[in-house]
Amino acid sequence: MATDSTTAAVAERVRDDLNLPHSMEYVLRRGVEDHRFFTRFWFDWDPHPGQLAWGSHRARRAFLVTGARSGKSEGEAARRWRRMFYRPDTFHGNGSITQQQARIVHDKMLMLGTRGRFAPMIRDVKESPFPDIRLHNGARHTCRSTQLDAKYLRGEKFHEFNLDEGGYERKAVWDEVLSMRVADSDGLLSCTTTPKGKNWLFYEAGRARAIMQAQRARGVPIIRLESFFRHGPSYENPYIPARVWKRLRRLPARAWAQEVEGYFVELENAMFSDQQVTDFTNPDLNLNTYVPDANHVHVMGIDLARHRHKTVIVLMRVDCRPWRVYEVKTMFQVRWEKQIETILAMKKKWRAHVRYDSNGIGDPVGELMGLDPKRYGITGQGVSADQVLVSLQHAGTAQPPLFELPFDADLDFDLRHYTWDAKEDTNEDGDLVHWDHLKALAYAVHEARRVNPGQAMIASGGKRASAYAVRGHRSSLDELKSY
Repeated sequence: MATDSTTAAVAERVRDDLNLPHSMEYVLRRGVEDHRFFTRFWFDWDPHPGQLAWGSHRARRAFLVTGARSGKSEGEAARRWRRMFYRPDTFHGNGSITQQQARIVHDKMLMLGTRGRFAPMIRDVKESPFPDIRLHNGARHTCRSTQLDAKYLRGEKFHEFNLDEGGYERKAVWDEVLSMRVADSDGLLSCTTTPKGKNWLFYEAGRARAIMQAQRARGVPIIRLESFFRHGPSYENPYIPARVWKRLRRLPARAWAQEVEGYFVELENAMFSDQQVTDFTNPDLNLNTYVPDANHVHVMGIDLARHRHKTVIVLMRVDCRPWRVYEVKTMFQVRWEKQIETILAMKKKWRAHVRYDSNGIGDPVGELMGLDPKRYGITGQGVSADQVLVSLQHAGTAQPPLFELPFDADLDFDLRHYTWDAKEDTNEDGDLVHWDHLKALAYAVHEARRVNPGQAMIASGGKRASAYAVRGHRSSLDELKSY
């Protein structure tokens, strides 16, 4: 960080007017490294530990995830002033889902900056066409809404930008708009928010945390970190009386964990918890490491779709325990003829038992393309979609899980976000989610239970479950059927 001659001159006048004991050179130099000194000297304001940590970092990607009323807006306002003070001729911004929310940090900046010793540093404040603050050193700050696909931010070039309450924003705004606004300047992009379930922000913040922890383990100081993450509960804010938190303790556990503790909590009514998905995910599984054998038995679960949407195929080996998914194939905007050709080729290659979605588009496509059970051995699901999904949940929540699968981003999203209330939903990019990958896996599991009845009884507590467990795992489908 550096300061220019104009800022230094104004700061020197402040020192002379106040008859300060320190030289202004000392004040400027110490303020570069000491955020608490900066806020105490210029604003007569003392940040709490969470605000101090947030104000001290200089990471290019940063996330502050806290409970509500934790003081994150004041912390970001003080941090923004310090960044503008030491970075002349730079453009800074704050955005959020509404203009009112975007103004909060902006107004906190004015509250801090127009009092005490810092006021002479401010050159002018404007409200039109957008709120704007300019310092004598040329640094500017504005706040704008991200509504209408961040229409009011497009075309701008920022050196630093903060997304406020990013947990309520779509991922496309972060990836396609905000990241590009700071790209030209190799700028800093940050997010301050109260969490809203385990959405895209959960994974972005987790990635930043992993990078930060690796760098801190190597002894990198906080002001040199590439990424920064901080979590803090609401009661970290010492300015809110303890009796308030005592009253709020009556909130439901989920609301307390998210709104006060600041945790990313599980979705309500979810099919699987995040831990369960982690338990049955094996990143080492893939076709490159799979050596098929003539005795291996495979099933394929297929969620058919119109050619404008995704058809998903899940290939699973079921003569072992746990059942193993070796391939997740997605066909997007592929003609029906090509889809059926691919399905039949995979069935022939793996000699697989195949089950496809016979609800909705599945039946018409099956009839049109001749998916005849007598001819191809390919069958519709034969039961309701809810039954198939319940079967998947039983297999995934069994101890241990009846299947394991490789990491696939789309399948992982479906497994972690599907709830029993969700029929169709929109993802963080605003696209309609049909849960194609989840359904394809469900059809594969349903078919696995049909051709592999011994293991199905373990999950459902059938009569022969304990006997099967005593006899141990069988290595071929014929042995399983003979038992």
